[in-house]
Amino acid sequence: MEFLQNINQWIIFLIFFFSLVGLVALSGILLEKFKVSENTTRRFVHIGVGLLVSISPFLFDDFYPAALLAVIFIVLNWLALVKDKARGMHSTSRKSYGTVFFPVSFLVLILLFWNSNTTALIMGMLLMAISDPFASFVGESKLGGKTFVPWADKKSVGGTLAAFFSNMLLLLVFVPLLSPSFEVGLVFWVMVLNVALVATISEIISKAGTDNLTLPIFSAIILDLTMQLDLNGNLWVLFWLVISVLFVSLAYQMKSLSVSGAFGAALMGMFIFGIGGADWMLPMASFFVLASLVSKIGKKKKEGARLMAEKHDVRDIYQVYANAGIGLVCVILFQFTQKDYFYLAYLASLAAAAADTWATEIGTLLGRKPRKITTLRHCLTGESGGITIPGILAALTGAFSIGFTGFLISGLVNVKILLALVLAGFAGSLVDSLLGATLQSQYRCVTCHKITEKRIHCDQKTILFKGFPWINNDFVNLVCTLSGAVVMLILIRIL
Repeated sequence: MEFLQNINQWIIFLIFFFSLVGLVALSGILLEKFKVSENTTRRFVHIGVGLLVSISPFLFDDFYPAALLAVIFIVLNWLALVKDKARGMHSTSRKSYGTVFFPVSFLVLILLFWNSNTTALIMGMLLMAISDPFASFVGESKLGGKTFVPWADKKSVGGTLAAFFSNMLLLLVFVPLLSPSFEVGLVFWVMVLNVALVATISEIISKAGTDNLTLPIFSAIILDLTMQLDLNGNLWVLFWLVISVLFVSLAYQMKSLSVSGAFGAALMGMFIFGIGGADWMLPMASFFVLASLVSKIGKKKKEGARLMAEKHDVRDIYQVYANAGIGLVCVILFQFTQKDYFYLAYLASLAAAAADTWATEIGTLLGRKPRKITTLRHCLTGESGGITIPGILAALTGAFSIGFTGFLISGLVNVKILLALVLAGFAGSLVDSLLGATLQSQYRCVTCHKITEKRIHCDQKTILFKGFPWINNDFVNLVCTLSGAVVMLILIRIL
């Protein structure tokens, strides 16, 4: 009997596979034979595939066939994108990796929620399948209204409102159907509002199809979280989103965050506070406030060095997530494991980001003759991989500022753990300097012949001088924070 059941599962798998392939093939026919617009065929595939994968938990007894489908289409969609095939599926006026991110997000949701909360899995995919193309359709119509550019892709007010209200409607209709035991009351309405806001912000800050990754995953995680909270918990999540918006709006006005950085920070703040509360949020707030203040000190004196740097002190979304993205991952891992060591890894990632920021800003301001960390020879002020005594002391102070915040608010941080956090943060800053001196991309200006991290200098495209183009300042910062977290996990084992 079990054998026959397994056979039936794989028969369903084949039907499912060829149904998905058939949708893609049909989109190509509509595009080539019937001259249907590329945007229409892309939305057709997006909605059709999204609806199909949303019902997969009802068709398969376990997650293996569904996960295998996701892996197969990650490969097939990538090949189609690279070789410019199946244009009815992925053709768009802008470069987009959305067709690859789509099955990636499905795979992630399968791994996270198949055995614990299929409602979160289904709603994550359903919001992406319907709200995203609906918002795009409204945004491109006369209803779109005013446009704005939060990151790289142009968005419209009408499209954003369409996304929010369609998210609300889908959640109001389908969550009670998928989870009949969930009581529909005030807590349900606040929960729906929280998830709709997260889904909408995830769509706003998308670039090159990344909403196919962020929207379903973030929506599913926040839905899973808020379904476990009572009314007070959901109101706190909503309250913190409002506070986050006010905080990042102030940071935007002070030119500490760009528009994309503000949206990204608000979304991150909602997750961190919603999952971990003040113990998690205060160190993050401490990092951003102190880092912004340190960046403002002696700004005019540091202008020469900033001409070499790829980024400036107005943080965009890349910088926000390069500095705090590993921390966000730690928060999410804590949500699913409830392991306290992820909190300490979280603090260490922030300590590394703070150490690097403080070392760069104070070292640039006070360090007169920086030396390359790899050779100890003198280098230019502001050059990647340069270290100074004031910079080293500033790195230790920055790491301590985060560790001390944790010490004040959390019983998990004692004196021994505080010292470990300072060491982990400092180690992360050293990794940053090593990568900056060796692998980080540096360019030569064709006009003034100066070495810079910027691809454009003196209004001219620069030439790669050393390093790898894809290892830029944001990548190095991400590795820095990851290194801090990893070193802390190692120290925890030793301690």
